[in-house]
Amino acid sequence: MDRETLERLKLDRALGVLPPDCEALLTAYIQGRPADASDLHEIEKTVTLARRALRDEAPARLPEFPGERLRRAARSEWRRKMARNLTGIAASVLIGFGLRAAWFPTTESGHGGESVPVVAQGRIESVGKADSREAGFWSAHRLHEQRAAVQASQQPPRRLIWRSPVEVPEIGGAT
Repeated sequence: MDRETLERLKLDRALGVLPPDCEALLTAYIQGRPADASDLHEIEKTVTLARRALRDEAPARLPEFPGERLRRAARSEWRRKMARNLTGIAASVLIGFGLRAAWFPTTESGHGGESVPVVAQGRIESVGKADSREAGFWSAHRLHEQRAAVQASQQPPRRLIWRSPVEVPEIGGAT
């Protein structure tokens, strides 16, 4: 008997599909060969383990996916992040107001018709609150006045006049 046929017969016997007369002949053949008997024993153990693993029982249920718990955790993390960001913004605004109050103290009193001293172009002027041109710190009129004062105090810019690469450039006033 060749080796392949013997292996197929051992496997059929372990699976229980070998006819009884063939099984009797195989048992008689293996009794005189201890190596083949141990191979048959190993094959039978393997088939038994495979049957145990492939039983027709209901499959074990997996636990439910914790989606709602994860969504709640994500929402609470988002809330914490937003609270941290808003706290940082509020702190920055408060620090800004505090620094502005410390560096630029206001000299106004609560009365509506009093004059407020304003420093403009290096001199102190008295400007009434009822003045229509007074629109506050960031008014366009105030910025225009400051720019005009800076331009008036500066000398006219000098220009470099260069007519040709071979000529010496001239320095002249702005026109």
